[in-house]
Amino acid sequence: MDDRANRAIDRVWSTLNPLAPVRDPLLALFHPYAYGQGEDFDSRLRATEFVWRLPPTVARLASPYLIRDWTVGQAAPSGLYLEFGVAGGLSTNQIARSLRRRIPEARLYGFDTFEGLPEPWRTGVGAGEYAQSELPRVEPNVTLVEGRFEETLVPFLRHHERAAAFVHIDCDLYSSTRFVLSTLLKEGRLRGGSILLFDELFNYPGWHQNGEYRALVELFPTKTLRHEFIAVTPFFGRAAVRLVDLGPVPAEESTPSTVPTVR
Repeated sequence: MDDRANRAIDRVWSTLNPLAPVRDPLLALFHPYAYGQGEDFDSRLRATEFVWRLPPTVARLASPYLIRDWTVGQAAPSGLYLEFGVAGGLSTNQIARSLRRRIPEARLYGFDTFEGLPEPWRTGVGAGEYAQSELPRVEPNVTLVEGRFEETLVPFLRHHERAAAFVHIDCDLYSSTRFVLSTLLKEGRLRGGSILLFDELFNYPGWHQNGEYRALVELFPTKTLRHEFIAVTPFFGRAAVRLVDLGPVPAEESTPSTVPTVR
């Protein structure tokens, strides 16, 4: 789907924004990933609650393309632009084009083994899913970093000292997402203003117990950072957060999250 088609969808979607308190939970409830799965009703209800509890300031966007383009526009012009989970390069190239329009000299670094998922994810998506027979063709402003995150991320950061302005998490798995986020935190690359876009945050069977959502709510808030939602695609399960700098606080104090936690 080209840019004009996506913009047309966005115009139609925007006319329904006054109905968002009803529209968005219903879209979450009837998300297609949920059908045909044993635990689907519970996960769908939790997704509906999750969307319902998001503050009205959160941007509601109609498609994965639109949330990618919108969140790139929210990120700082300086800093690292990173993607974890490239697969065939669809989202990589969309983000790269959005980035080039905004910051022509910036680069997107895409991390992947291209061997597929290292372990099973949700029902019907096993180890090896999304494997590529060859490296995808990517935009000129993309650098691919091939290998397991555990083997490539720390060496990469040793040679790239800036903080992360934008991170696209398309890891699917809890283990991979937690490793990426915890490593970026440990290395001091996630700071106030960093944008995190999650490709599968919610609304598939078991999403609230595993996957990207679990890693997010386990790791944040920290002693110095909290997260706030800034955008969501109710029908597609994507969501973006901005990290907010709290400054130093005593270790015994806890900071409430602005994310609606679903248990």
